[in-house]
Amino acid sequence: MFFASFDLKLDHHEDALLYNWYNSQKTAKKQVTKKKIAKEKALISNKKDLFLILLKVYLKIDNGTGNLLRKIIHLLNTQAIYMDILIVLVLLSESWSVRELPKIS
Repeated sequence: MFFASFDLKLDHHEDALLYNWYNSQKTAKKQVTKKKIAKEKALISNKKDLFLILLKVYLKIDNGTGNLLRKIIHLLNTQAIYMDILIVLVLLSESWSVRELPKIS
């Protein structure tokens, strides 16, 4: 802003306007980028919550019978990137013994 006000004093109005416009564009781009990052983080957080809820539902319906084993394994194989591995292991250990886990992987 210093340069813009300096240019105005020297009757360089076009230069000052151009400088102000350029800075406002840079600021706007930073704000858009920050908003996109915030949206991505929220989306990942939502996916994390939703996939963990789905896993819990599958495990509750399955109730250790193994009837939904394929769906559970598919969910873990395709969406594990969004899941907290420690929570998943705790949930799995409540339904299956640790000895069975290598068999289902």
